[in-house]
Amino acid sequence: FHLTCRAARRLGKLCRISFPKEQNAIDKRLEPRSRLLPGVRIAVRAILKAKQLPVRNVCALLEAPGGAATEAIVIGAHFDHLGHGAFGSLAGSKDKSKVHNGADDNGSGTAGVLEVASFLAARKPMLRRDVLFVLFTAEEMGLHGSKHFVASPLVPLERIVAMVNLDMIGRLERGKLQVGGTGTSPIFPDLIKEKNRPHRVRVKLNPGGRAPSDNRPFYDKGIPVLFFFTGLHKDYHRPSDDFRRIDRRGLGKVAALAADVCFDLATRDQRPPFTRADASGLDAGPFLGISLEQRKDGVFVIHVEPKSPAARARFRVDDRIEEFDDRPITTIAEFNAAHANTKEGQKVAIAIRRGSRLLTLKAKLGKR
Repeated sequence: FHLTCRAARRLGKLCRISFPKEQNAIDKRLEPRSRLLPGVRIAVRAILKAKQLPVRNVCALLEAPGGAATEAIVIGAHFDHLGHGAFGSLAGSKDKSKVHNGADDNGSGTAGVLEVASFLAARKPMLRRDVLFVLFTAEEMGLHGSKHFVASPLVPLERIVAMVNLDMIGRLERGKLQVGGTGTSPIFPDLIKEKNRPHRVRVKLNPGGRAPSDNRPFYDKGIPVLFFFTGLHKDYHRPSDDFRRIDRRGLGKVAALAADVCFDLATRDQRPPFTRADASGLDAGPFLGISLEQRKDGVFVIHVEPKSPAARARFRVDDRIEEFDDRPITTIAEFNAAHANTKEGQKVAIAIRRGSRLLTLKAKLGKR
């Protein structure tokens, strides 16, 4: 079993043992240091059940007139969530087994895709490119649906000129719409600004294409991406993410803006050129300056922005995140939730594993 650093320190005081030193000694020699701890008794109860089921992406193709288009755009959102919270729930123990409906994450994005599909279908005679609508499955467990798509695409990847991803677009209210991936093509910043004029949505452009959402596998294949996102909130990955808290008017405005952007991409003369922008494109809290990747054995740093708080704290690529202010981190969702609850100027302690060493890096969060 695992202990948080805080629990290990408390136990260490009782036993007069430094657990970080013990851990580093074990990792250095690769030898156990098992022994009795006088006066300490630990009770552990573990229930493990593994069940795998086949699941599917849901796809629909809107063909340009004549059926001879050589290019396509993909418009997507994930339609899975957490069920009864067995995986990925951030609720307390009393609420963890309740149904997690995921109205914002990602009922809102799924509804947005349907709205964009209706808008484009009504304008089918004007399309120059095919449009493939995809509702991805298993996003919450590691982008499995979108990864499967790019590995076995229904449309050859070289035909796909752009991917537009709608994930959590139901909490605009008085906040800002974040559009990630605007650095993945030089045309994107001006395109968003131009199409937003009639909608007057408050927009923040984030250049990175590597957000932990379904646009990421497309970006990794060299395809320009856009990621529409209205931000994290206290109901994220909790049963309280329900339809009553959706900003329906704001959701409609975001979907309308996305539809105008997608219509432009489906009708413009030239395909948008691709440029690399490796940051996450996701604003989940005050500025730290790292991009993360979910792997089978944890959450890893894949990019550190120069001169950022993370760079000053000496984060490195391939550091594995273990804890965020004593909160265990096993998924990017857990990291984002912890990060979203911080404030500008706050000092945070993030435990990382670097090779065989367990380190705690301290960073002062900045302003984005």
